[in-house]
Amino acid sequence: MIKKILPILAICLCIFSCDNEPLEGEFVTDDTTMDGGDTDGGGGDTTDPDPTAGTFSAKVDGVDFFASGTNVSAGISIGTYAIAARDNTTGDEILITVESPTLGEIPFNFGTGPTVGGAYDPAFDDDDPDESAYLSVGEADSPGVINITELDLTAGQTSGTFSFTAKREVFNDAGEIVEEFVEITEGMFTDVFYTGDLGGTDDNIFKADIDGTELGATTILVSTVEAAGETVMTISGINDTTNQVLGLQFNLDLTPGTYEFVSLPAPGATIMTYNPDAADPSVVFGSQSGGNLTITEITADGRYIGTFELILQNFVDPAAPTIEVTNGEFDVKPL
Repeated sequence: MIKKILPILAICLCIFSCDNEPLEGEFVTDDTTMDGGDTDGGGGDTTDPDPTAGTFSAKVDGVDFFASGTNVSAGISIGTYAIAARDNTTGDEILITVESPTLGEIPFNFGTGPTVGGAYDPAFDDDDPDESAYLSVGEADSPGVINITELDLTAGQTSGTFSFTAKREVFNDAGEIVEEFVEITEGMFTDVFYTGDLGGTDDNIFKADIDGTELGATTILVSTVEAAGETVMTISGINDTTNQVLGLQFNLDLTPGTYEFVSLPAPGATIMTYNPDAADPSVVFGSQSGGNLTITEITADGRYIGTFELILQNFVDPAAPTIEVTNGEFDVKPL
């Protein structure tokens, strides 16, 4: 499982099973076909794509990185596409995320458009006890770009190329903080199967007060995926002015009733995450164990209606001041 990488993606990463099992999901559709491009319904190959057929490759400071089959996982959750790969030869991992993915070339960035980021997590090394991941930051000294060449919403497949520079801060032998960089080049992913959808409808409601101040979500995204045998719904409320992002996840099979939040982001768990500013992925909060999620009604047409309240703690520094979430409400319908 991806570790230590971009805690802002805690909900998104829950779509990946811990042993990288192939996942199943619900997809939106477009005018593309699954029969080799034959749009008149006749002929062509109608075989469903193989979820384990995708490949992912790159060079890390000139050294080959390669992953395929179940060592490559991808999904779309709360409007963000994430692809994660592990090189079984080295144990190294690479993760890339793209907010509101579209075809074409998108630069890596935080806060100046659709958020695009990447991370490189080297395997544990006795000579590298710091063990921290290298993160892209979308700055002049850490450039990057992804070019999505295939985004097949019907077949659930993606392909593209990428490159980025990532950095981390570590202590040297003198106890000083220094920056270390790594270059990810010649990146390519081909026919990688993904789960989830871009979700969201105009009549969805998702609101809450964060330490007494209303979130004021201007964008609400809803998606469903199946991971490790659990069907999960995620709801994300985004304030496009302040860059606040509040995310809720729970098992789609829950019936009306009251449930407690948990702190561990796992498939099917009832959790919440909060990022005060999406431009700064280093400050992210997650649900403490406790609090309440109440599903008051599941309507005949499949809408989930309910309330929530809980305490959030800092993912990186649990000793930091907590955040209180009150007056939480949702009225959403998964696609």
